[in-house]
Amino acid sequence: MNSILIISTQENNSLEIQNLLRSNYDCNIVLCDDENAVNDYISKDEFDLCIIDMQNNSGDIELAVELVSNTLAGVIVICDKVPFELEATIERFGIITIDKPIDERLFLQMVKLVKTMKARLELYRRENLQLKNKLNELRIVDRAKSVLMQYLNMTEAQAHQFIVKQAMNMRMTKAQIAQNILKTYET
Repeated sequence: MNSILIISTQENNSLEIQNLLRSNYDCNIVLCDDENAVNDYISKDEFDLCIIDMQNNSGDIELAVELVSNTLAGVIVICDKVPFELEATIERFGIITIDKPIDERLFLQMVKLVKTMKARLELYRRENLQLKNKLNELRIVDRAKSVLMQYLNMTEAQAHQFIVKQAMNMRMTKAQIAQNILKTYET
């Protein structure tokens, strides 16, 4: 956990949460006592965890949903009692809630859970990015094969073999060769 944002209008609650975190984690903690300033903090820095000290305000849940939807941060909401009508929303968005008063052991377990979930989410995000890049490469190669088939009357197998052979001979990737082919024939 590198960076944590604590959102609370109650200074004593913020300090209690901050002390709990500092005694167990080496991290950068930012305190925010104004919900309107949260977007400024979020736009300037990427947080691993956002903790909202809810003051019986459904706007805090809306803020939590916004944070989960627009960032990769884990979100913990500390509250007296989650209103029944908001429980489904909280569960659907993967927001963790902790009842007041804060049980130190439970709180630290939830922080650890968020840390673990964040690491797993980051693995999936990287894998997803790799798959998207691979898919884009395949699309470029397919477009280049189509161009070779159209302009040089090659079969698909011949076009594929041509791209593979060029990539090996020139020590380039198939995507780079495909891009060169597209530049040559599509401009």
